[in-house]
Amino acid sequence: YRVEEHVGAGAMGDVYRAVQPTIGKHVAVKVIKRKLAGSEEAIERFVREARTANRIGHPNVVDVFAMGRLGDGRLWLAMDFLEGESLGRRLRRTGPMTPEAMLEILRPMCEALAAAHDKNVVHRDLKTDNVFLAGDRVYVLDFGIAKVLADVLATGIKERLTTEGAW
Repeated sequence: YRVEEHVGAGAMGDVYRAVQPTIGKHVAVKVIKRKLAGSEEAIERFVREARTANRIGHPNVVDVFAMGRLGDGRLWLAMDFLEGESLGRRLRRTGPMTPEAMLEILRPMCEALAAAHDKNVVHRDLKTDNVFLAGDRVYVLDFGIAKVLADVLATGIKERLTTEGAW
């Protein structure tokens, strides 16, 4: 991928608009932050985000289709590039929405979450900044702290990547 510009940042990583030069596909590349690259817990969350999004496989959940490691050891993942803005940014920019406009966002959000629940995935970080509005499509993003109940049921192991009182 050829990185074109930095487009955003979150708690786990930085997001860049990039292009796959052979076929010209524009993608978003998320790179784990340097300060987290040595943390096994952070790496597990980063990998879980990619696996979980693909496990759900729903049109309102962004498709993560590649993952790798940079020369400095940091992980990256590639996903569909979405043009638009988060619901949080929209609300900060325009103020409250009408109930009708909110329903147009809530319906596909709920469909994405229902698909996640059907795959035994609980998002656990649903907020306006993790809902993305791309034209007439709504996406639920950031499954980094999702609880994958199928893994717990299959192995009997209760993973503790978050603890009570942790952000």
